[in-house]
Amino acid sequence: LAELLFSVLGGTTVGSAQAADMFSPSPVSSWDGFYAGANIGYSMGIVDHVGSTVGDLTTMGALIGGQLGYNFSTGNGLVLGVQGDLDFTNGTGTYTPFPTVTQTDAWEASLTGHLGYDAGGIMPYVLAGLTAVGTTRSSTIGASESAFLGGLTIGGGAAFKVSNSVSLFAEARYNTYGSHTY
Repeated sequence: LAELLFSVLGGTTVGSAQAADMFSPSPVSSWDGFYAGANIGYSMGIVDHVGSTVGDLTTMGALIGGQLGYNFSTGNGLVLGVQGDLDFTNGTGTYTPFPTVTQTDAWEASLTGHLGYDAGGIMPYVLAGLTAVGTTRSSTIGASESAFLGGLTIGGGAAFKVSNSVSLFAEARYNTYGSHTY
């Protein structure tokens, strides 16, 4: 299972490092500190039926979830960070030979490391890490099986400061998961 995720909008609240300046009208120039936030997005996945006469299956659906993380600056504009996120999804795809097979992804989670560049009010970044998905496959003849698949993720994006305590981000990631026999 390979998947491309687009988080089209995310709000991130910067925590402890800027707590004293939370209501200050001047923007914070550093991305240092803990943060928590929410996100919405969209996922598209391809389930490759390797070695099978069954064709590939495409899943698509919305994502909604949240993230927790921590960033710290190295002093030369580079920002290092770690982030965990959990998204609930309705990514579904159907293959229609007899019997019809439907695959539905219920959730996705990841733990990633980030490398960014502090450009003041914007921080472009790349990321890489571990990912997992909870998926269920069912057929019209009554068979159903759920699976937990782990894998790797890579991607990138940019975060934009809105105020001292709020930023927005846009991000795209490519996830690849291990194989599973249903």
